[in-house]
Amino acid sequence: MKIDLRKVPAVYMNLPQDVEKKQKMEALLTKCGFETILRVEGPYKPENPPAGCAGAHYNGLCEIDPPFVLFEDDCILLDAFNPEIEVPDDADAVYLGTSQWARYLGAFSGPFVHYEKVNDDIVRTYNMLGGHSILYLSEEYVSMCKRISHHASEVIGYNQDPGFAEVQKYTNVHNALPPCRVDVQITRPASLLS
Repeated sequence: MKIDLRKVPAVYMNLPQDVEKKQKMEALLTKCGFETILRVEGPYKPENPPAGCAGAHYNGLCEIDPPFVLFEDDCILLDAFNPEIEVPDDADAVYLGTSQWARYLGAFSGPFVHYEKVNDDIVRTYNMLGGHSILYLSEEYVSMCKRISHHASEVIGYNQDPGFAEVQKYTNVHNALPPCRVDVQITRPASLLS
């Protein structure tokens, strides 16, 4: 299915004291042409910023029904940004940003993202860490990510990235760009990656 990101609501997470980041995100999303821009406040946790980030994701995921794009307020736009993307019909989410970092064998392991090429413009990812900009498409995936974010913020006091990476192999998560730098293109079924 073809998606014009400009027609999908853009939700960004931001703390009240981060006025400069708020202004930067408003300008960035306006420049990109998003028709609907919403700001959600993350919980201020100066003693544990990763848990605050997870709480911000939770608040963002509760803000609106999919489809929507959820942005962290420190994301940057690459020159390669294309507002019109083609994604598989069964996609649960599409990471609009990319990372070389992966969750591998139950731990942060470095630059070992597993993915398989879908076409020239998109890959399916299985363990990529990161969450700076994600297009959420299915209610089921949003619900799962809400539980992960809440648990990360309120129970374990950490960020949501490891949980998001762990569930990618069980869902249809894609990336609009191939993972950068060192990566591992899978050549066997994803069920063998558990």
